[in-house]
Amino acid sequence: MKKVIILLVVCSLFGCGGKKQVEDTTEQQQGPNRQQIADSVSAIYQAEYAAKEQLLTAEIDSLNQMLATKTPALKVYQNRIKQAQDSIKELNKLVGNLSADDTSRDSLNNIISSLNEKNLELVRERDQFADQVSSLESEVNRLKAENDKLKAAEKAPATVVKDLDKFKVAGNAVSRLQSEEGRGFVVYKVDPNKSEVRLFWRDGGNELYDNFVSYGQDIARSGELLVFATNGGMYQPDKSPQGLYIEKGKVLQKADTRREGYGNFYMQPNGIFLITDKGEPHVIRTQDLKGYERRGIRYATQSGPMLLTNGKMNSKFMKDSPNFHIRSGVGVNENQELVFIISETRVRFYELAKAFEKMGCKNALYLDGAISQTYLPEIERTEPGGGFGVMIGVSKKN
Repeated sequence: MKKVIILLVVCSLFGCGGKKQVEDTTEQQQGPNRQQIADSVSAIYQAEYAAKEQLLTAEIDSLNQMLATKTPALKVYQNRIKQAQDSIKELNKLVGNLSADDTSRDSLNNIISSLNEKNLELVRERDQFADQVSSLESEVNRLKAENDKLKAAEKAPATVVKDLDKFKVAGNAVSRLQSEEGRGFVVYKVDPNKSEVRLFWRDGGNELYDNFVSYGQDIARSGELLVFATNGGMYQPDKSPQGLYIEKGKVLQKADTRREGYGNFYMQPNGIFLITDKGEPHVIRTQDLKGYERRGIRYATQSGPMLLTNGKMNSKFMKDSPNFHIRSGVGVNENQELVFIISETRVRFYELAKAFEKMGCKNALYLDGAISQTYLPEIERTEPGGGFGVMIGVSKKN
């Protein structure tokens, strides 16, 4: 009886079957499994995609409104040109019916010359309007394509990235910074001596890469690992480069030296990101290209506007500009390192230029906006991209 009482006391103090209770408690306190992590990541991505989709829809609506006003104006120019051409034809008929010594002949010829000059001016204005309409239509199509990609991405399951350390490269560094207004940027600094930096557009079969993943798979066959990629400038509706494009020393698209046109590309000065045959990176103004052509260029892409030129910010940027977009750019710092900066939210040109100043860059070039994406697995940014023209990739040997 005494032994039973002692046993009951022990059980009351310490609990009989304590090992089982500890095991049960341990099972209850285990952290979330990989599926729960994936579901959480997926929920975060879907919220981001929804926000991006809302912004893109607003952009598309805005551009369509601009198209609605410019397209009728283009028709007006076409009608005015036709009227002028008809007038010139009628006057030429009158001149043909006059005798050589008729005083009216000189008068009519003067009128015809004047009309011809006016007609040429109308043609120039018409062409400028046509460029604007074409650029707007292209931008609307690009934004619609991006919107479609976002909708598809919302339905795709999120993946948990493994082995993040394998994407790190000695000499390269990822960081984040904020503008004075509190908007964030991702910064990727690259030592070109320790990484392979290339521009890519079409594969060996002349098919568009179109996205980061297809390029990454391609170079993996030769033992390389893609560690960073971003879209490398603006492009035409057929995905061909807008302006200069050099790949592996071959000029695939000549430089666009026009100083006027619609869109950011033509905001002066525009510029070129290039890598020389010796592997030296440079960001230069388009008008300075000839000096670098003599040195030999391995890769080059043209875009615009220049954000910084010899340490000075583009004078067209306003601190209180109403224009906000996702924006990306490339610069070169005093150590001849490449600096890529991509905004995490919509920012002004002024803020992006300031970010490059903070990173010690004297020259920096705007690459693209609105649809800019980044592949940077080191920080779990695995955006596949898609619908792009020229892209920039940084890789390392496995």
